[in-house]
Parts: sequence; structure tokens; C-alpha cells
Amino acid sequence: TRFDLHTGQADRQIAYQPDAVPRSSLPPGAPADNGISEILMVDEYHLLLLERAYMTGVGVSLALYRIDTRQAPDVLNLGTLPRGAPVAPKTLVADFASLGISRLDNSECLCWGPTLSNGRRSLVVLSDDNFSPIQITQFLAFEYQDASQ
Repeated sequence: TRFDLHTGQADRQIAYQPDAVPRSSLPPGAPADNGISEILMVDEYHLLLLERAYMTGVGVSLALYRIDTRQAPDVLNLGTLPRGAPVAPKTLVADFASLGISRLDNSECLCWGPTLSNGRRSLVVLSDDNFSPIQITQFLAFEYQDASQ
């Protein structure tokens, strides 16, 4: 939802559909879910969305998507989003399973780090351990190259 800073009123809203849970839990039927754990503005029209899934007995899955809000229909005035309504198209930026990271945890933060020596942005992904002895606090930093570059 976008708000007009002068009036404080919502003036546009888009719908986004997270992916289905990527793998089945072990044992089958055990809890599993997927959702958006963080959204980060790239610029006026582009967002990065971190989808985080947890599957019992399997672990965490992370995927980073980019959307262009101008390509998404405005759904602000819909009381209820009807089944099959158009949602924001998304582009996969990174499937963390393909990055060779030995352990992924409960990532729920995206932020811009310092500008790198080549002029590109650094993107930091953070997780916290939820005060749990079986989870970890994790800082992952990446060079981010926007699709328009």
C-alpha cells in the first residue's frame, strides 16, 4: 500500500502472491508455510521481496524477488481480492539454495549496506536466532546489480 505523505491517505495498493511451499515437510503433513518476511525499496517503483518458507524436518528456504509496482494493477478499492485477481508480476533475483550457503536460518531483514568500490550497492540479509539454541544469527552480504544496469 502506498500512502500520500501530504494527506496520510492510501492512494494505491497492489496484490502479491507468494510461492507455494517449495518442498514437503517430513513427516508428510507436518507444518509448513511460506510468506513474505521483508520488503525493501530499490527506488520509487521497484521493490525487493524476501520470501521465507519453513518446512518441518526440512528447514528454511529463501527466495528474493523483484517487482515493478507500475506493472501491477491497483486493488485499493477492492473490498476483497477475488480469486484469480491479477497480482504483481515478479522476477526471481536469487534462490538462496543455489548460492552454496551451508545453512540458512530465519531471515527476516533486508537492508542496503555500503556502496561497493565498483559503485554497486551491497545488500545485507539478516536472521536472528529467536533466542533458540538451535537457530543462528546470520549476516549475509551480497553485491546487488539492478536489472536496469
